[in-house]
Amino acid sequence: MLGGTYNEPNTNLTSPETTIRNLVHGMGFQRHVLGADPATAWQLDVFGHDPQFPGLAADAGLTSSSWARGPHHQWGPMHSDGGLGGMQFCSEFEWISPSGRGLLTHYMPAHYSAGWWMDSATTLREASDATYELFDQLKTVALTRNVLLPVGTDYTPPNTWVTAIHRDWAARYTWPRFVCALPREFFAAVRAELAQRGCEPSPQTRDMNPIYTGKDVSYIDTKQANRAAENAVLAAERFAVFAALATGADYPHAALAKAWVQLAYGAHHDAITGSESDQVYLDLLTGWRDAWELGRAARDASLALLSGAIEGDVVVWNPLAHPRTDLVTARIDPPLPAGVQVLDADGAELPALVQHDGSSVTWLARDVGSLGWRAYRLAPADQAAGWAAVPGSVIANEHYRLEVDAARGGAVASLIDLSAQGGRELIAEGRVGNELAVYEEYPSHPTQGEGPWHLLPKGPVVCSSESPARVRAFRGPLGERVVVRGRIGTLLRYTQTLTLWRGVARVDCRTTIDDFTGADQLVRLRWPCPVPGAMPVSEVGDAVVGRGFALLHDGPRAVDTARHLWALDNPAYGWFGLSSAARVRVSGPGCGRSRSPRWCLRRRRCPGRWRAS
Repeated sequence: MLGGTYNEPNTNLTSPETTIRNLVHGMGFQRHVLGADPATAWQLDVFGHDPQFPGLAADAGLTSSSWARGPHHQWGPMHSDGGLGGMQFCSEFEWISPSGRGLLTHYMPAHYSAGWWMDSATTLREASDATYELFDQLKTVALTRNVLLPVGTDYTPPNTWVTAIHRDWAARYTWPRFVCALPREFFAAVRAELAQRGCEPSPQTRDMNPIYTGKDVSYIDTKQANRAAENAVLAAERFAVFAALATGADYPHAALAKAWVQLAYGAHHDAITGSESDQVYLDLLTGWRDAWELGRAARDASLALLSGAIEGDVVVWNPLAHPRTDLVTARIDPPLPAGVQVLDADGAELPALVQHDGSSVTWLARDVGSLGWRAYRLAPADQAAGWAAVPGSVIANEHYRLEVDAARGGAVASLIDLSAQGGRELIAEGRVGNELAVYEEYPSHPTQGEGPWHLLPKGPVVCSSESPARVRAFRGPLGERVVVRGRIGTLLRYTQTLTLWRGVARVDCRTTIDDFTGADQLVRLRWPCPVPGAMPVSEVGDAVVGRGFALLHDGPRAVDTARHLWALDNPAYGWFGLSSAARVRVSGPGCGRSRSPRWCLRRRRCPGRWRAS
């Protein structure tokens, strides 16, 4: 038994808690149901990795890992133009997470299907020759004398020649030895040789992505459904604990356990990635819907019990791990015939926005503590305060000033950060933000024949800024907004709503694509921000990665996937942004001289000669 996880999860598309539960359920099943003792995380086919995964797996009790897709894209170095000569580190290394924990890891240079050539041979001699040829290549990048050759692939029966080679080769040769073994035996042999030589595997902390960049957008509703279910279940767990402690209610063990199994199931690398067939896609959606319903029901029941002990018509809860000031919307059924007053706990009236004929009211909830609440009273008012149209195309609050250009598709021509002295322009000169770009794509990869888990631009691209749009500005009791309605040729119509709320340091943006009936089109939203020396960074699972710009074009045409195979797009779990590098200077105690000149590689530039820099 190996693996230690419920399946091979795609951890760069899910929450870190889903990865943890995947390990908990996988280890629990293999240990306590099957009576096994898994040691190796078997992540052969996953489409990229959360850098925190080795730390989480080590915390779960695993000691090693192995996978085939990594820094050399989906097929590995042996199948790339540079071959094994392009390997920048040995196939065995210490894969370290930001937490500092890690796993001894084998990266499969010839992919997990390397043993296919052995299996496709027609005779034992041909199979032996193919195996030796693979060994002769793989040993050049192996850390020790031990070389791992994975045997078998998906949709294949047990390998024809593997046990015969094991016996026949041993009868004829003393070295190299071909041994049928488990991964734990391979890693034990690697550790033993390293200990004998007094060596350590090199630490690797790099971003082991990107793999199949189209998987981040293919069947996008699977990602949205998973995120909604994760949020509901995590909030349900938090509030159910307090409901049990405060009211004596039973904790919903069974419901939440089932929800987590559904989330673990959907985290499979051929599920949430969008590489599945249509029938599998439909089956998967029912699982995420089930997890969301279970989480929502448990969360709402717990909050109803807790809110019952608090005075007020509406109780606002904050499920996050930090205090929060943000907008909250209450649905009113039946709707109030006129306006609504919102009163805080001290009886002070708060500005309120009434919409949808009195069926919803929105106000700003200030300083709601982590897992805390604030109570409010709702009272009838003589007049409903909603959005009122105002002239112009500029909106502002105390944090930002935003202007859109109707002649350029309603894109953002200027966004000024008012917190900076004199104001700071956040849109690059000559460019526009919130711009839609539509790329024509191949229906399948032109050279590799694979599907929508690739990004497949063929060249033609058209942008929303190329045509005029209709722009209307509005002002309400809580802030200002601008609504843009435009069209990109005959491809689609779009509606964009940008809102600046008073008291909130954020630009709320929403884009809706209307009347799209085509196929094989990639839509992107652009915000060109002038940050000198910056690179894109994004939160992935339980870590942060930096990546070069994934620009598909710098002109009227996109790059052609038939010529340029790889895109550098990256999924973002909660946030993404632009960041420039930080420089850290380290000095010895009291900035004294180091006892060893090796401590400082730049010692010639240091007045203290040996002081670290």
